[in-house]
Amino acid sequence: MLVYGDQQHTAPTSRILGRVRSEAAGLAVAPPGIRWHQGCVAMFVTVAGLMQGVADAEFTIGGWDDLSPRNRVS
Repeated sequence: MLVYGDQQHTAPTSRILGRVRSEAAGLAVAPPGIRWHQGCVAMFVTVAGLMQGVADAEFTIGGWDDLSPRNRVS
């Protein structure tokens, strides 16, 4: 997926995590099909935005991009 633009969004981490939990709960009871798939994509985009926010905050603090324990996915 390629996304271009300079949009900024600020939200407390707790709100984003609450949204992820809500999206996950919806997926747990959703029947298979296109709506389930759409829910998966929505949750992926939410989590990806959170991870990018962590990386952006670390860049602001450190002045360079790095694979720190907080932004490394294993």
